[in-house]
Amino acid sequence: MERAVRKQSFNIDCTVQNQVYDLYTCPANARADVIFLTVTNHVSSTNISIYWYDASKASTVVLAEAKNFAANETSTYNSGFTIVLEAGDKIQIKPSSNPTPHVDAICTVLETFVPI
Repeated sequence: MERAVRKQSFNIDCTVQNQVYDLYTCPANARADVIFLTVTNHVSSTNISIYWYDASKASTVVLAEAKNFAANETSTYNSGFTIVLEAGDKIQIKPSSNPTPHVDAICTVLETFVPI
């Protein structure tokens, strides 16, 4: 039986210091391969953390912890990069050390629907 698959992209604009933003949440009855992730800081120096929330363990994995981004700096993960998410898992972004951050994040996922 062939499973339904779709590729889509998501984006967020992070503008509140120390707030954790959900960039992507894997839907119920699906598995998602994160195949592209880019994060851009548009203002003065800002620390940015990237997290993977694992819903099955109710725990957070730190992918990048308070990495300092200069103004207009971008980090892109797209070559040999895949994170496999299960239903309820999330990719999260948190700007810090800047009272007025402006961080954009984009991810592309390949969702495979898993019938129950």
